[in-house]
Amino acid sequence: MKKLGVIVLLSLFVFGGLADFVSAQLTLQEVADSAENFYNTIFEPFGKFLLGSNTDSGELFFAKLLFFIILISLVNYALSQVSPLQSKSWIISVVVSILAVRWITPTWVETVVLPYTALGIALTSFFPFILYFFYVEKGLAKSTVMRKTAWIFAAVVFVGLFFYRVEAVTIGFYPSGIQEKPINPAFNPAFIYLITAGLCLIMFIADKTIQNALANVRASADSDLRLAKHQLDLDDEYIKATRNQLEPGFDVEKADIVIKSIQKKAKRLGIPPGKYKLVGKA
Repeated sequence: MKKLGVIVLLSLFVFGGLADFVSAQLTLQEVADSAENFYNTIFEPFGKFLLGSNTDSGELFFAKLLFFIILISLVNYALSQVSPLQSKSWIISVVVSILAVRWITPTWVETVVLPYTALGIALTSFFPFILYFFYVEKGLAKSTVMRKTAWIFAAVVFVGLFFYRVEAVTIGFYPSGIQEKPINPAFNPAFIYLITAGLCLIMFIADKTIQNALANVRASADSDLRLAKHQLDLDDEYIKATRNQLEPGFDVEKADIVIKSIQKKAKRLGIPPGKYKLVGKA
């Protein structure tokens, strides 16, 4: 009987979970349908009315909408710096942005998008190289052989990727079979791998220079830390030497001797000695 009870409870639990799952799916489907209806009946028609009747495709509409948001932000920031227009900055920003975006043609949208595409390609392509650079130059800082081997290995990998991708870019798969693709002869995207391989070779050649530069940066940071500590020590000495100067019987002459010593130390460290003023000349 106990086993039967456990089985019944588990069955109820499973069926209850399935029911909740189906109910959640139905709820999500309803939300998705509502969102799609809102987009098709209200958002897209209003957006095309706002951004221009030449916004005939989803991608063009999305691009113009993003340009519209960017322009509103930039124009509003510029107007917020001008006192007479601060109170009306949002209204003017919206009007200016509509005028700027509404009559942009698809050709101009493609032209404007190109720098953003170049930025995205540059950042996403170069970021792995930056990560690898810090791993090699800092993670393997104690071994010159390991660093040079790592850069040679990376260069070989990128050259291999170049030869692989240069064929993948120039050869396409079509229903009729494999054939050459018409590509722009000016630049093949696969050359990015070859350029990166060249950078790896430069890192291999300049390894000692890079390590010296990193060492100088670390030394400069350590030097700044030591200087800050020395300055705090001198400040403490100066405070102790001048702490009781307003009390009767304070020995001004001895205090100035200590302060002159502090000034000499400060001068040797490159700290302006004038910040430690003599009590007798105050």
